[in-house]
Amino acid sequence: MRLLKLLKDRFGISRALAERFVEEGRVWVDGGRVEDPSIRVERDSFVCVEGAYVMLNKPEGYVVSRSERGKPVVYDLLPSDFLMLKPVGRLDMDSQGLLILVGDGLLQHRLTHPRYGVRRGYVALLDREWKPGLFEEMKRGIESGGDFLRAVEAFPVGELHVPEALRDIWLEGVDGARGIYIELRHGKYREIRRMLWRLGYDTRLLRRISYGSLLLDVPSGQWRALSKDEVRALYREAGFQVS
Repeated sequence: MRLLKLLKDRFGISRALAERFVEEGRVWVDGGRVEDPSIRVERDSFVCVEGAYVMLNKPEGYVVSRSERGKPVVYDLLPSDFLMLKPVGRLDMDSQGLLILVGDGLLQHRLTHPRYGVRRGYVALLDREWKPGLFEEMKRGIESGGDFLRAVEAFPVGELHVPEALRDIWLEGVDGARGIYIELRHGKYREIRRMLWRLGYDTRLLRRISYGSLLLDVPSGQWRALSKDEVRALYREAGFQVS
């Protein structure tokens, strides 16, 4: 297929805008910068558009939507030309932390699909101190509402290796006696909250701190563009052939 069609199908970019991005040197195919917008590519080629990948530290109370009557949305925290970006993974209004937004719809799909098993890590604050046995029960899994909910990893937050520069961002409001770390491979609807509720705990705070190899490193309400290396890593984790 033509590159221009791929950019329209996967990134939602018009022909005119795609041609402009190519002219500005912002489009890469299989690791090389593109100069001709009419070249042919494979449907699942590694195609990267500079500026179309960002990390946001979503605050609690924001909805992951472009518009929500009477409620703030995550796009209120981003420049207006980022409205074309698509959020990766669920973060409900009461949760906070790492939200990736990408222009590539196929990358978004693969990063959330269970086939690719991209891990995502969370810290949570419980309503009371956790009891021995909680973590094994979470890793063993439970049934809830017709879903099988299971953590691939779970342990006290005190055992989590936290880079010193990220400690305040990751652990704000989380204390050792009630804090836990959970890792999922496939995030079902409110999976952690539902799992903990079935096990007798209420979740007072839930913050995503990692998604694949990407680590949350910006303060709440702030965003930054992903580096080329970070973008390439996400494509690799989503099963693309990246040189």
